[in-house]
Amino acid sequence: MKKRAYPLTITLALLTLVFLRAGGGQPQETQTYVKQEAGLTIPSVDAIVARMEQAQAENRAQSCAYTVTRDYKVYGKKKDATKAHVIAVVNYVPPNLKRYAIRKSVGSAVGVTMIRKVLDKESQLAKDSSLTYISRENYDFRFSGEEVVSGHRCYVLELTPKRKNFNLLQGKIVVNAESYMIQRVEGQPVVSPSWWVRDVTILLHYGDVNGIWLLTTSELGVKVRILGRLTMTMVASDAIYKLADGQPPPAGR
Repeated sequence: MKKRAYPLTITLALLTLVFLRAGGGQPQETQTYVKQEAGLTIPSVDAIVARMEQAQAENRAQSCAYTVTRDYKVYGKKKDATKAHVIAVVNYVPPNLKRYAIRKSVGSAVGVTMIRKVLDKESQLAKDSSLTYISRENYDFRFSGEEVVSGHRCYVLELTPKRKNFNLLQGKIVVNAESYMIQRVEGQPVVSPSWWVRDVTILLHYGDVNGIWLLTTSELGVKVRILGRLTMTMVASDAIYKLADGQPPPAGR
């Protein structure tokens, strides 16, 4: 069983990559624009990406220590039949310390183990996540339209990885036209994680929760040989507790 579960836990760990951190050099501001529509000016792709990277850099510089509760579930083909349910408290102290503690854990051993592996991987990736940055260092971008998300005008950019790497996605991002923060990430790993899994899909939603920009919901679907189709979802509580500067989070497993 462990041999079957291990590749899947690596795949699920993609959910916890720190996609919102900008990498590469300093953003190069530009004044060029691609078009005007309905009285609204749409910046060029270079301008959107540069401002996105700058917004993310500023967000990291202003980040504070916090704790948030997450609700994880693993399903099979039917979403009304939960295979595993875990409630975890995640603590973050900038710039790179993240730990968790399990508050509830029920269901199949395989499902619970997968969720724990995700949380373990997130703690590891928090120490160095440069390879996962959505930035010009890792991706080429193409403007593909606009959307309205929760009442906010957003730009949609297609992502094309600059190299074949399991940590990079082929997909798209949705960028808030006012704050230039990423509100949604969706796509597939550009490289299949292993022979055991295929048809991997990832959907991540971010938002402002009590003054902190963080992952609010996520969904990962994957088809596993022998086990079939599995889906893991996560919903973060809207109750965020800010910790005192420098206060270490409690240890967790």
